Amino acid sequence: IDGGFLVLLVHHVKNGHLEVSKEAIWALFNLATGGTNEQIAALLPFVKELMEVFGNIQHETIEFLDLIDTLAENDKFFEILDRDDLLRLQSTVILRVDERGEDDDSDRWKSHCEKVVQVMEKYEQYQMQKATG
Repeated sequence: IDGGFLVLLVHHVKNGHLEVSKEAIWALFNLATGGTNEQIAALLPFVKELMEVFGNIQHETIEFLDLIDTLAENDKFFEILDRDDLLRLQSTVILRVDERGEDDDSDRWKSHCEKVVQVMEKYEQYQMQKATG
């Protein structure tokens, strides 16, 4: 973390060739699922930047959604993103499902649509708790 590895991974997600970008997404997902609290906290500031490139990622999108779903388990996730960010995510996922039609991954994509709705619900609950103190 101190050496700037996260910056490098995010850079490769955004600008890397297909295979490099794919591996960077996997590394971030592994960090989000198996990292220490300190490592996950260090990853959270990059969430908004990653969300901005999500619409342009044409590969590993399911893995990217796994990463976002995992990070949404942390309340700080909702301090970084706002409702518009999450609505853009939801719209992008719905478009991707429509583009794919019925294929081998369609059930997995539909599952991610449900996960995005759950992330939206968590966001709403977080905002309500924050408002009521």
